[in-house]
Amino acid sequence: MKFFLAAILVTLCFFLGPLSADEIILNNGDYVRGNVVELGEEDVRMITASGEIIIPRNRVASAFLGEEIPFVSSREDGIGNNLENSTSAHGPEAMAETVSSVTKIEIITPQWEGQTNEDGTGLFFEIIRRVYDPMGIKVAYLFAPWKRCQTTVTSKDADAMLCVWQIDAQRENQLIPHYPMYVEHTAVIFKRVSIPSWQGIHSMDLKRAVWLRGYDYHTYEPLRNIRFSKWHEVDSHENAWRQLNLDRFDVYLEALIDLEQYIKQNAIDMGLYRKEILWSEKAYISFSNSETSRELIRIFDGQILGLFRSGELEKIYQKWDQPFYPEYWEE
Repeated sequence: MKFFLAAILVTLCFFLGPLSADEIILNNGDYVRGNVVELGEEDVRMITASGEIIIPRNRVASAFLGEEIPFVSSREDGIGNNLENSTSAHGPEAMAETVSSVTKIEIITPQWEGQTNEDGTGLFFEIIRRVYDPMGIKVAYLFAPWKRCQTTVTSKDADAMLCVWQIDAQRENQLIPHYPMYVEHTAVIFKRVSIPSWQGIHSMDLKRAVWLRGYDYHTYEPLRNIRFSKWHEVDSHENAWRQLNLDRFDVYLEALIDLEQYIKQNAIDMGLYRKEILWSEKAYISFSNSETSRELIRIFDGQILGLFRSGELEKIYQKWDQPFYPEYWEE
């Protein structure tokens, strides 16, 4: 059936020529307007006012291509039918039973300045909205500490959490997409007098370490051979910096983006401190283990790839003054 559907779409494109003023009507009643540039067996690729998007075929109820010629993927023989006149057993009524009805995604996340701001702005929130808004899926978010985010998503009381490493998702029996949403650099900051000569990651051996609650850095492979004389978890960046300033701990481990944000906002005198990047990890939006999540994941992979191919993903990173590594989204 997919072959026939693709064939009829290609035929339409041939007769219509370059498509313009196209309208894709989604199964939830919303619509997307733009220019269809590719009609594949699984996805429809469009250029809209906000950039390139990819719409999974099972989200499409009907399409008006070019000069208002209606097309509906309905009959087994691959012939397009007008939505109003279709009475086939494989028509819109039957199709609606198999199409996802996801209309909302509930996200729980810590509040990270510049990434998940309280007002709903930030790098991560913008990526999520650019992925799901064109599909008519509303994004709702709730702020909570990292550990609570994990338990809430694992218990399926929220759909997803943000910026999760693959190993953490596996530990929590959560699901992740094929493509990441971010590449996270883990870094360490310390007073220069604490480690006068940095010789790499082993310079932290036998040091006292602090990090945010739930981050569990001591369990990760890059630190497997590091023996901290003491490690401690705190609930905020402010508390971690305070512990470091009071010399209660020698090193503070944190995501580089959060360290740099705090340093900038609080005008930290880096003449007293030294910052080093330890390793990098792909970071994902991590979902609860459910059928709804599998649909949301499929949509994420298609849409994030469209944003990457159109150059919009890089523009989002530039807007939020973050480095962009295209190799992580190349097929």
